[in-house]
Amino acid sequence: MHAYGNGNTLASQGHMNGLSLGYAASDFKLRLAYTSQTDAIKESVDSSVASNVAATAYNTKGWLIAGSYDINQVWTIKAGNSHYQLSRPSDNLSAASIPSVNGFVLDPANFKNYQGSDIAANLAWLGLNYKPTKALGIYGGYYRANYNPYNSGSTWSGSAANLATVAGQINWTSLLIDYNIDETKDSYLALANIALNSTANTAITGAVKNSAASAYSPIASNRLIAVGLRYKF
Repeated sequence: MHAYGNGNTLASQGHMNGLSLGYAASDFKLRLAYTSQTDAIKESVDSSVASNVAATAYNTKGWLIAGSYDINQVWTIKAGNSHYQLSRPSDNLSAASIPSVNGFVLDPANFKNYQGSDIAANLAWLGLNYKPTKALGIYGGYYRANYNPYNSGSTWSGSAANLATVAGQINWTSLLIDYNIDETKDSYLALANIALNSTANTAITGAVKNSAASAYSPIASNRLIAVGLRYKF
């Protein structure tokens, strides 16, 4: 897939490329995907006007590889890895040429072209499914997200120091037990444990500090539980 740029003066402005490949056999499936965008717009709610949005221009790229293997009729193993990266835009954009983003009015005072170092993150996962009967399914998963350090290219309250984020990591595990009572009803129990590394506030949240700050604000890890009964009409 290729999308032409829509810039008024630069043919490359805003163009996009994407590729997806898949393979499936009787017991094995594999999917590969890659995408890149030039001068992409990322919006946020950090605007001085309540009804408007703020935005930042980046170059972006990402890739994914994922697969699954049916060991037998009861066990299935799944694994994958994905990566994305935000970089400086190839062409500096003007807020005057971008009146709105996804239907929301752009606040020109809160639009910028990203000028920092690359922002990158990687997500890997491993899953195991156990389905001993048609009614009962048990699904376990492990996920690990790594966030690389970066400098935002901005300054702190007029200081010459760049706003910096340090590397971070999130590890989480999940367990889902699903039981089909009949064709219309099923019940489930879900558990999850989300653990952040001891670095506290990092690139995980995009939080920043200047050279004078001693520490980031703390972030708590989480444990979640859910129980439910579903009815399908």
